[in-house]
Amino acid sequence: MSLEWAAGVIRAASLEEHQNVVSEVWDLDFSPLVAGQLSSKTVFLATPRMVVYDEHWDRPIHLRGALGKGQVAFAIPTREGLPFRLGGKQVGPAQIPWMSDAGELDIVTTDRYRNVVMIFDAKFLQGIAAQVQHPFARTSLHSQPIASQAHAGKTEHLRWKVESMLRDVELRSAGRLSREARASRMDEHLAAALLDTLVLDPGDASEGVALDTSTQRYQAVRECIDYSRSRGFDVTIPELCGLIGKSRRTLEYAFQESIGVSPARLLYYGRLRGVHWDLIAGRPEGITVTRVATRWGFFELGRFAGAYRQYFHELPSETLRRSPRTADSIPLLGAGRRNPA
Repeated sequence: MSLEWAAGVIRAASLEEHQNVVSEVWDLDFSPLVAGQLSSKTVFLATPRMVVYDEHWDRPIHLRGALGKGQVAFAIPTREGLPFRLGGKQVGPAQIPWMSDAGELDIVTTDRYRNVVMIFDAKFLQGIAAQVQHPFARTSLHSQPIASQAHAGKTEHLRWKVESMLRDVELRSAGRLSREARASRMDEHLAAALLDTLVLDPGDASEGVALDTSTQRYQAVRECIDYSRSRGFDVTIPELCGLIGKSRRTLEYAFQESIGVSPARLLYYGRLRGVHWDLIAGRPEGITVTRVATRWGFFELGRFAGAYRQYFHELPSETLRRSPRTADSIPLLGAGRRNPA
């Protein structure tokens, strides 16, 4: 099924809503790293061979997930979005992170994060690369996410070009802009501009992130996070220490270095978000705040309600009363749609 050209602006008032915004593009799991409810704004242009979007949100987030089949994605972080961590390593202003559908996205973002994302049909992009004789045409895409070097001046120009195009989405008719983009073959021009920016080393697609002590610590943190999620965050710190065979001090250092929060804080936020998710999912007969809270390990209900209100800016009873809300989602090129009709 091919996708018609489309453009628009989507706002989300919660982490769950933003997760839905990108649900056609990514299969992502978002984890909050600080207290407070997230709000976001996403401006996008979609074609049958490309999706470009500019996303803003106002809380640091840890997110992991996968890309649609047959796609390749690039991030052009703005100054507001730096530094962020990819696979436990900091991405600098002279780098462009990218990944194929074979890799797993794993990044930690900054507060007040802003990022321009460009997603292409992989065969289309490699076809453009062949036309301009770029090494990307001969690159294997079966790799983990990579941060490749980029031409600094050209990266700024590419970002300006994309931001200007998406600014038009907000100021002009989305339908008219889509027609103009189709007539000008904008996806081909943006693909060529991206390739002109990217400095691709021959080993980029096979080496990934080199193994060193920081990577080993990061892998241990990921193991702890996966273990905690599988158990609904009902996990103790000594249990995590035993899982990786390290001291509490080493565990704390690894978490701070890799994702910027302590293991105890991550467990606490995970349980709070679990309550929030259950409360907004619906109102089956007999569900109560007390029942949901205790299911997630909160037994001091007064303290729990205060923490919940500080985090989500409403009482848990208010979350339960209001109707579930779902933001719109960005469409994706037909071959890579995650939920085909």
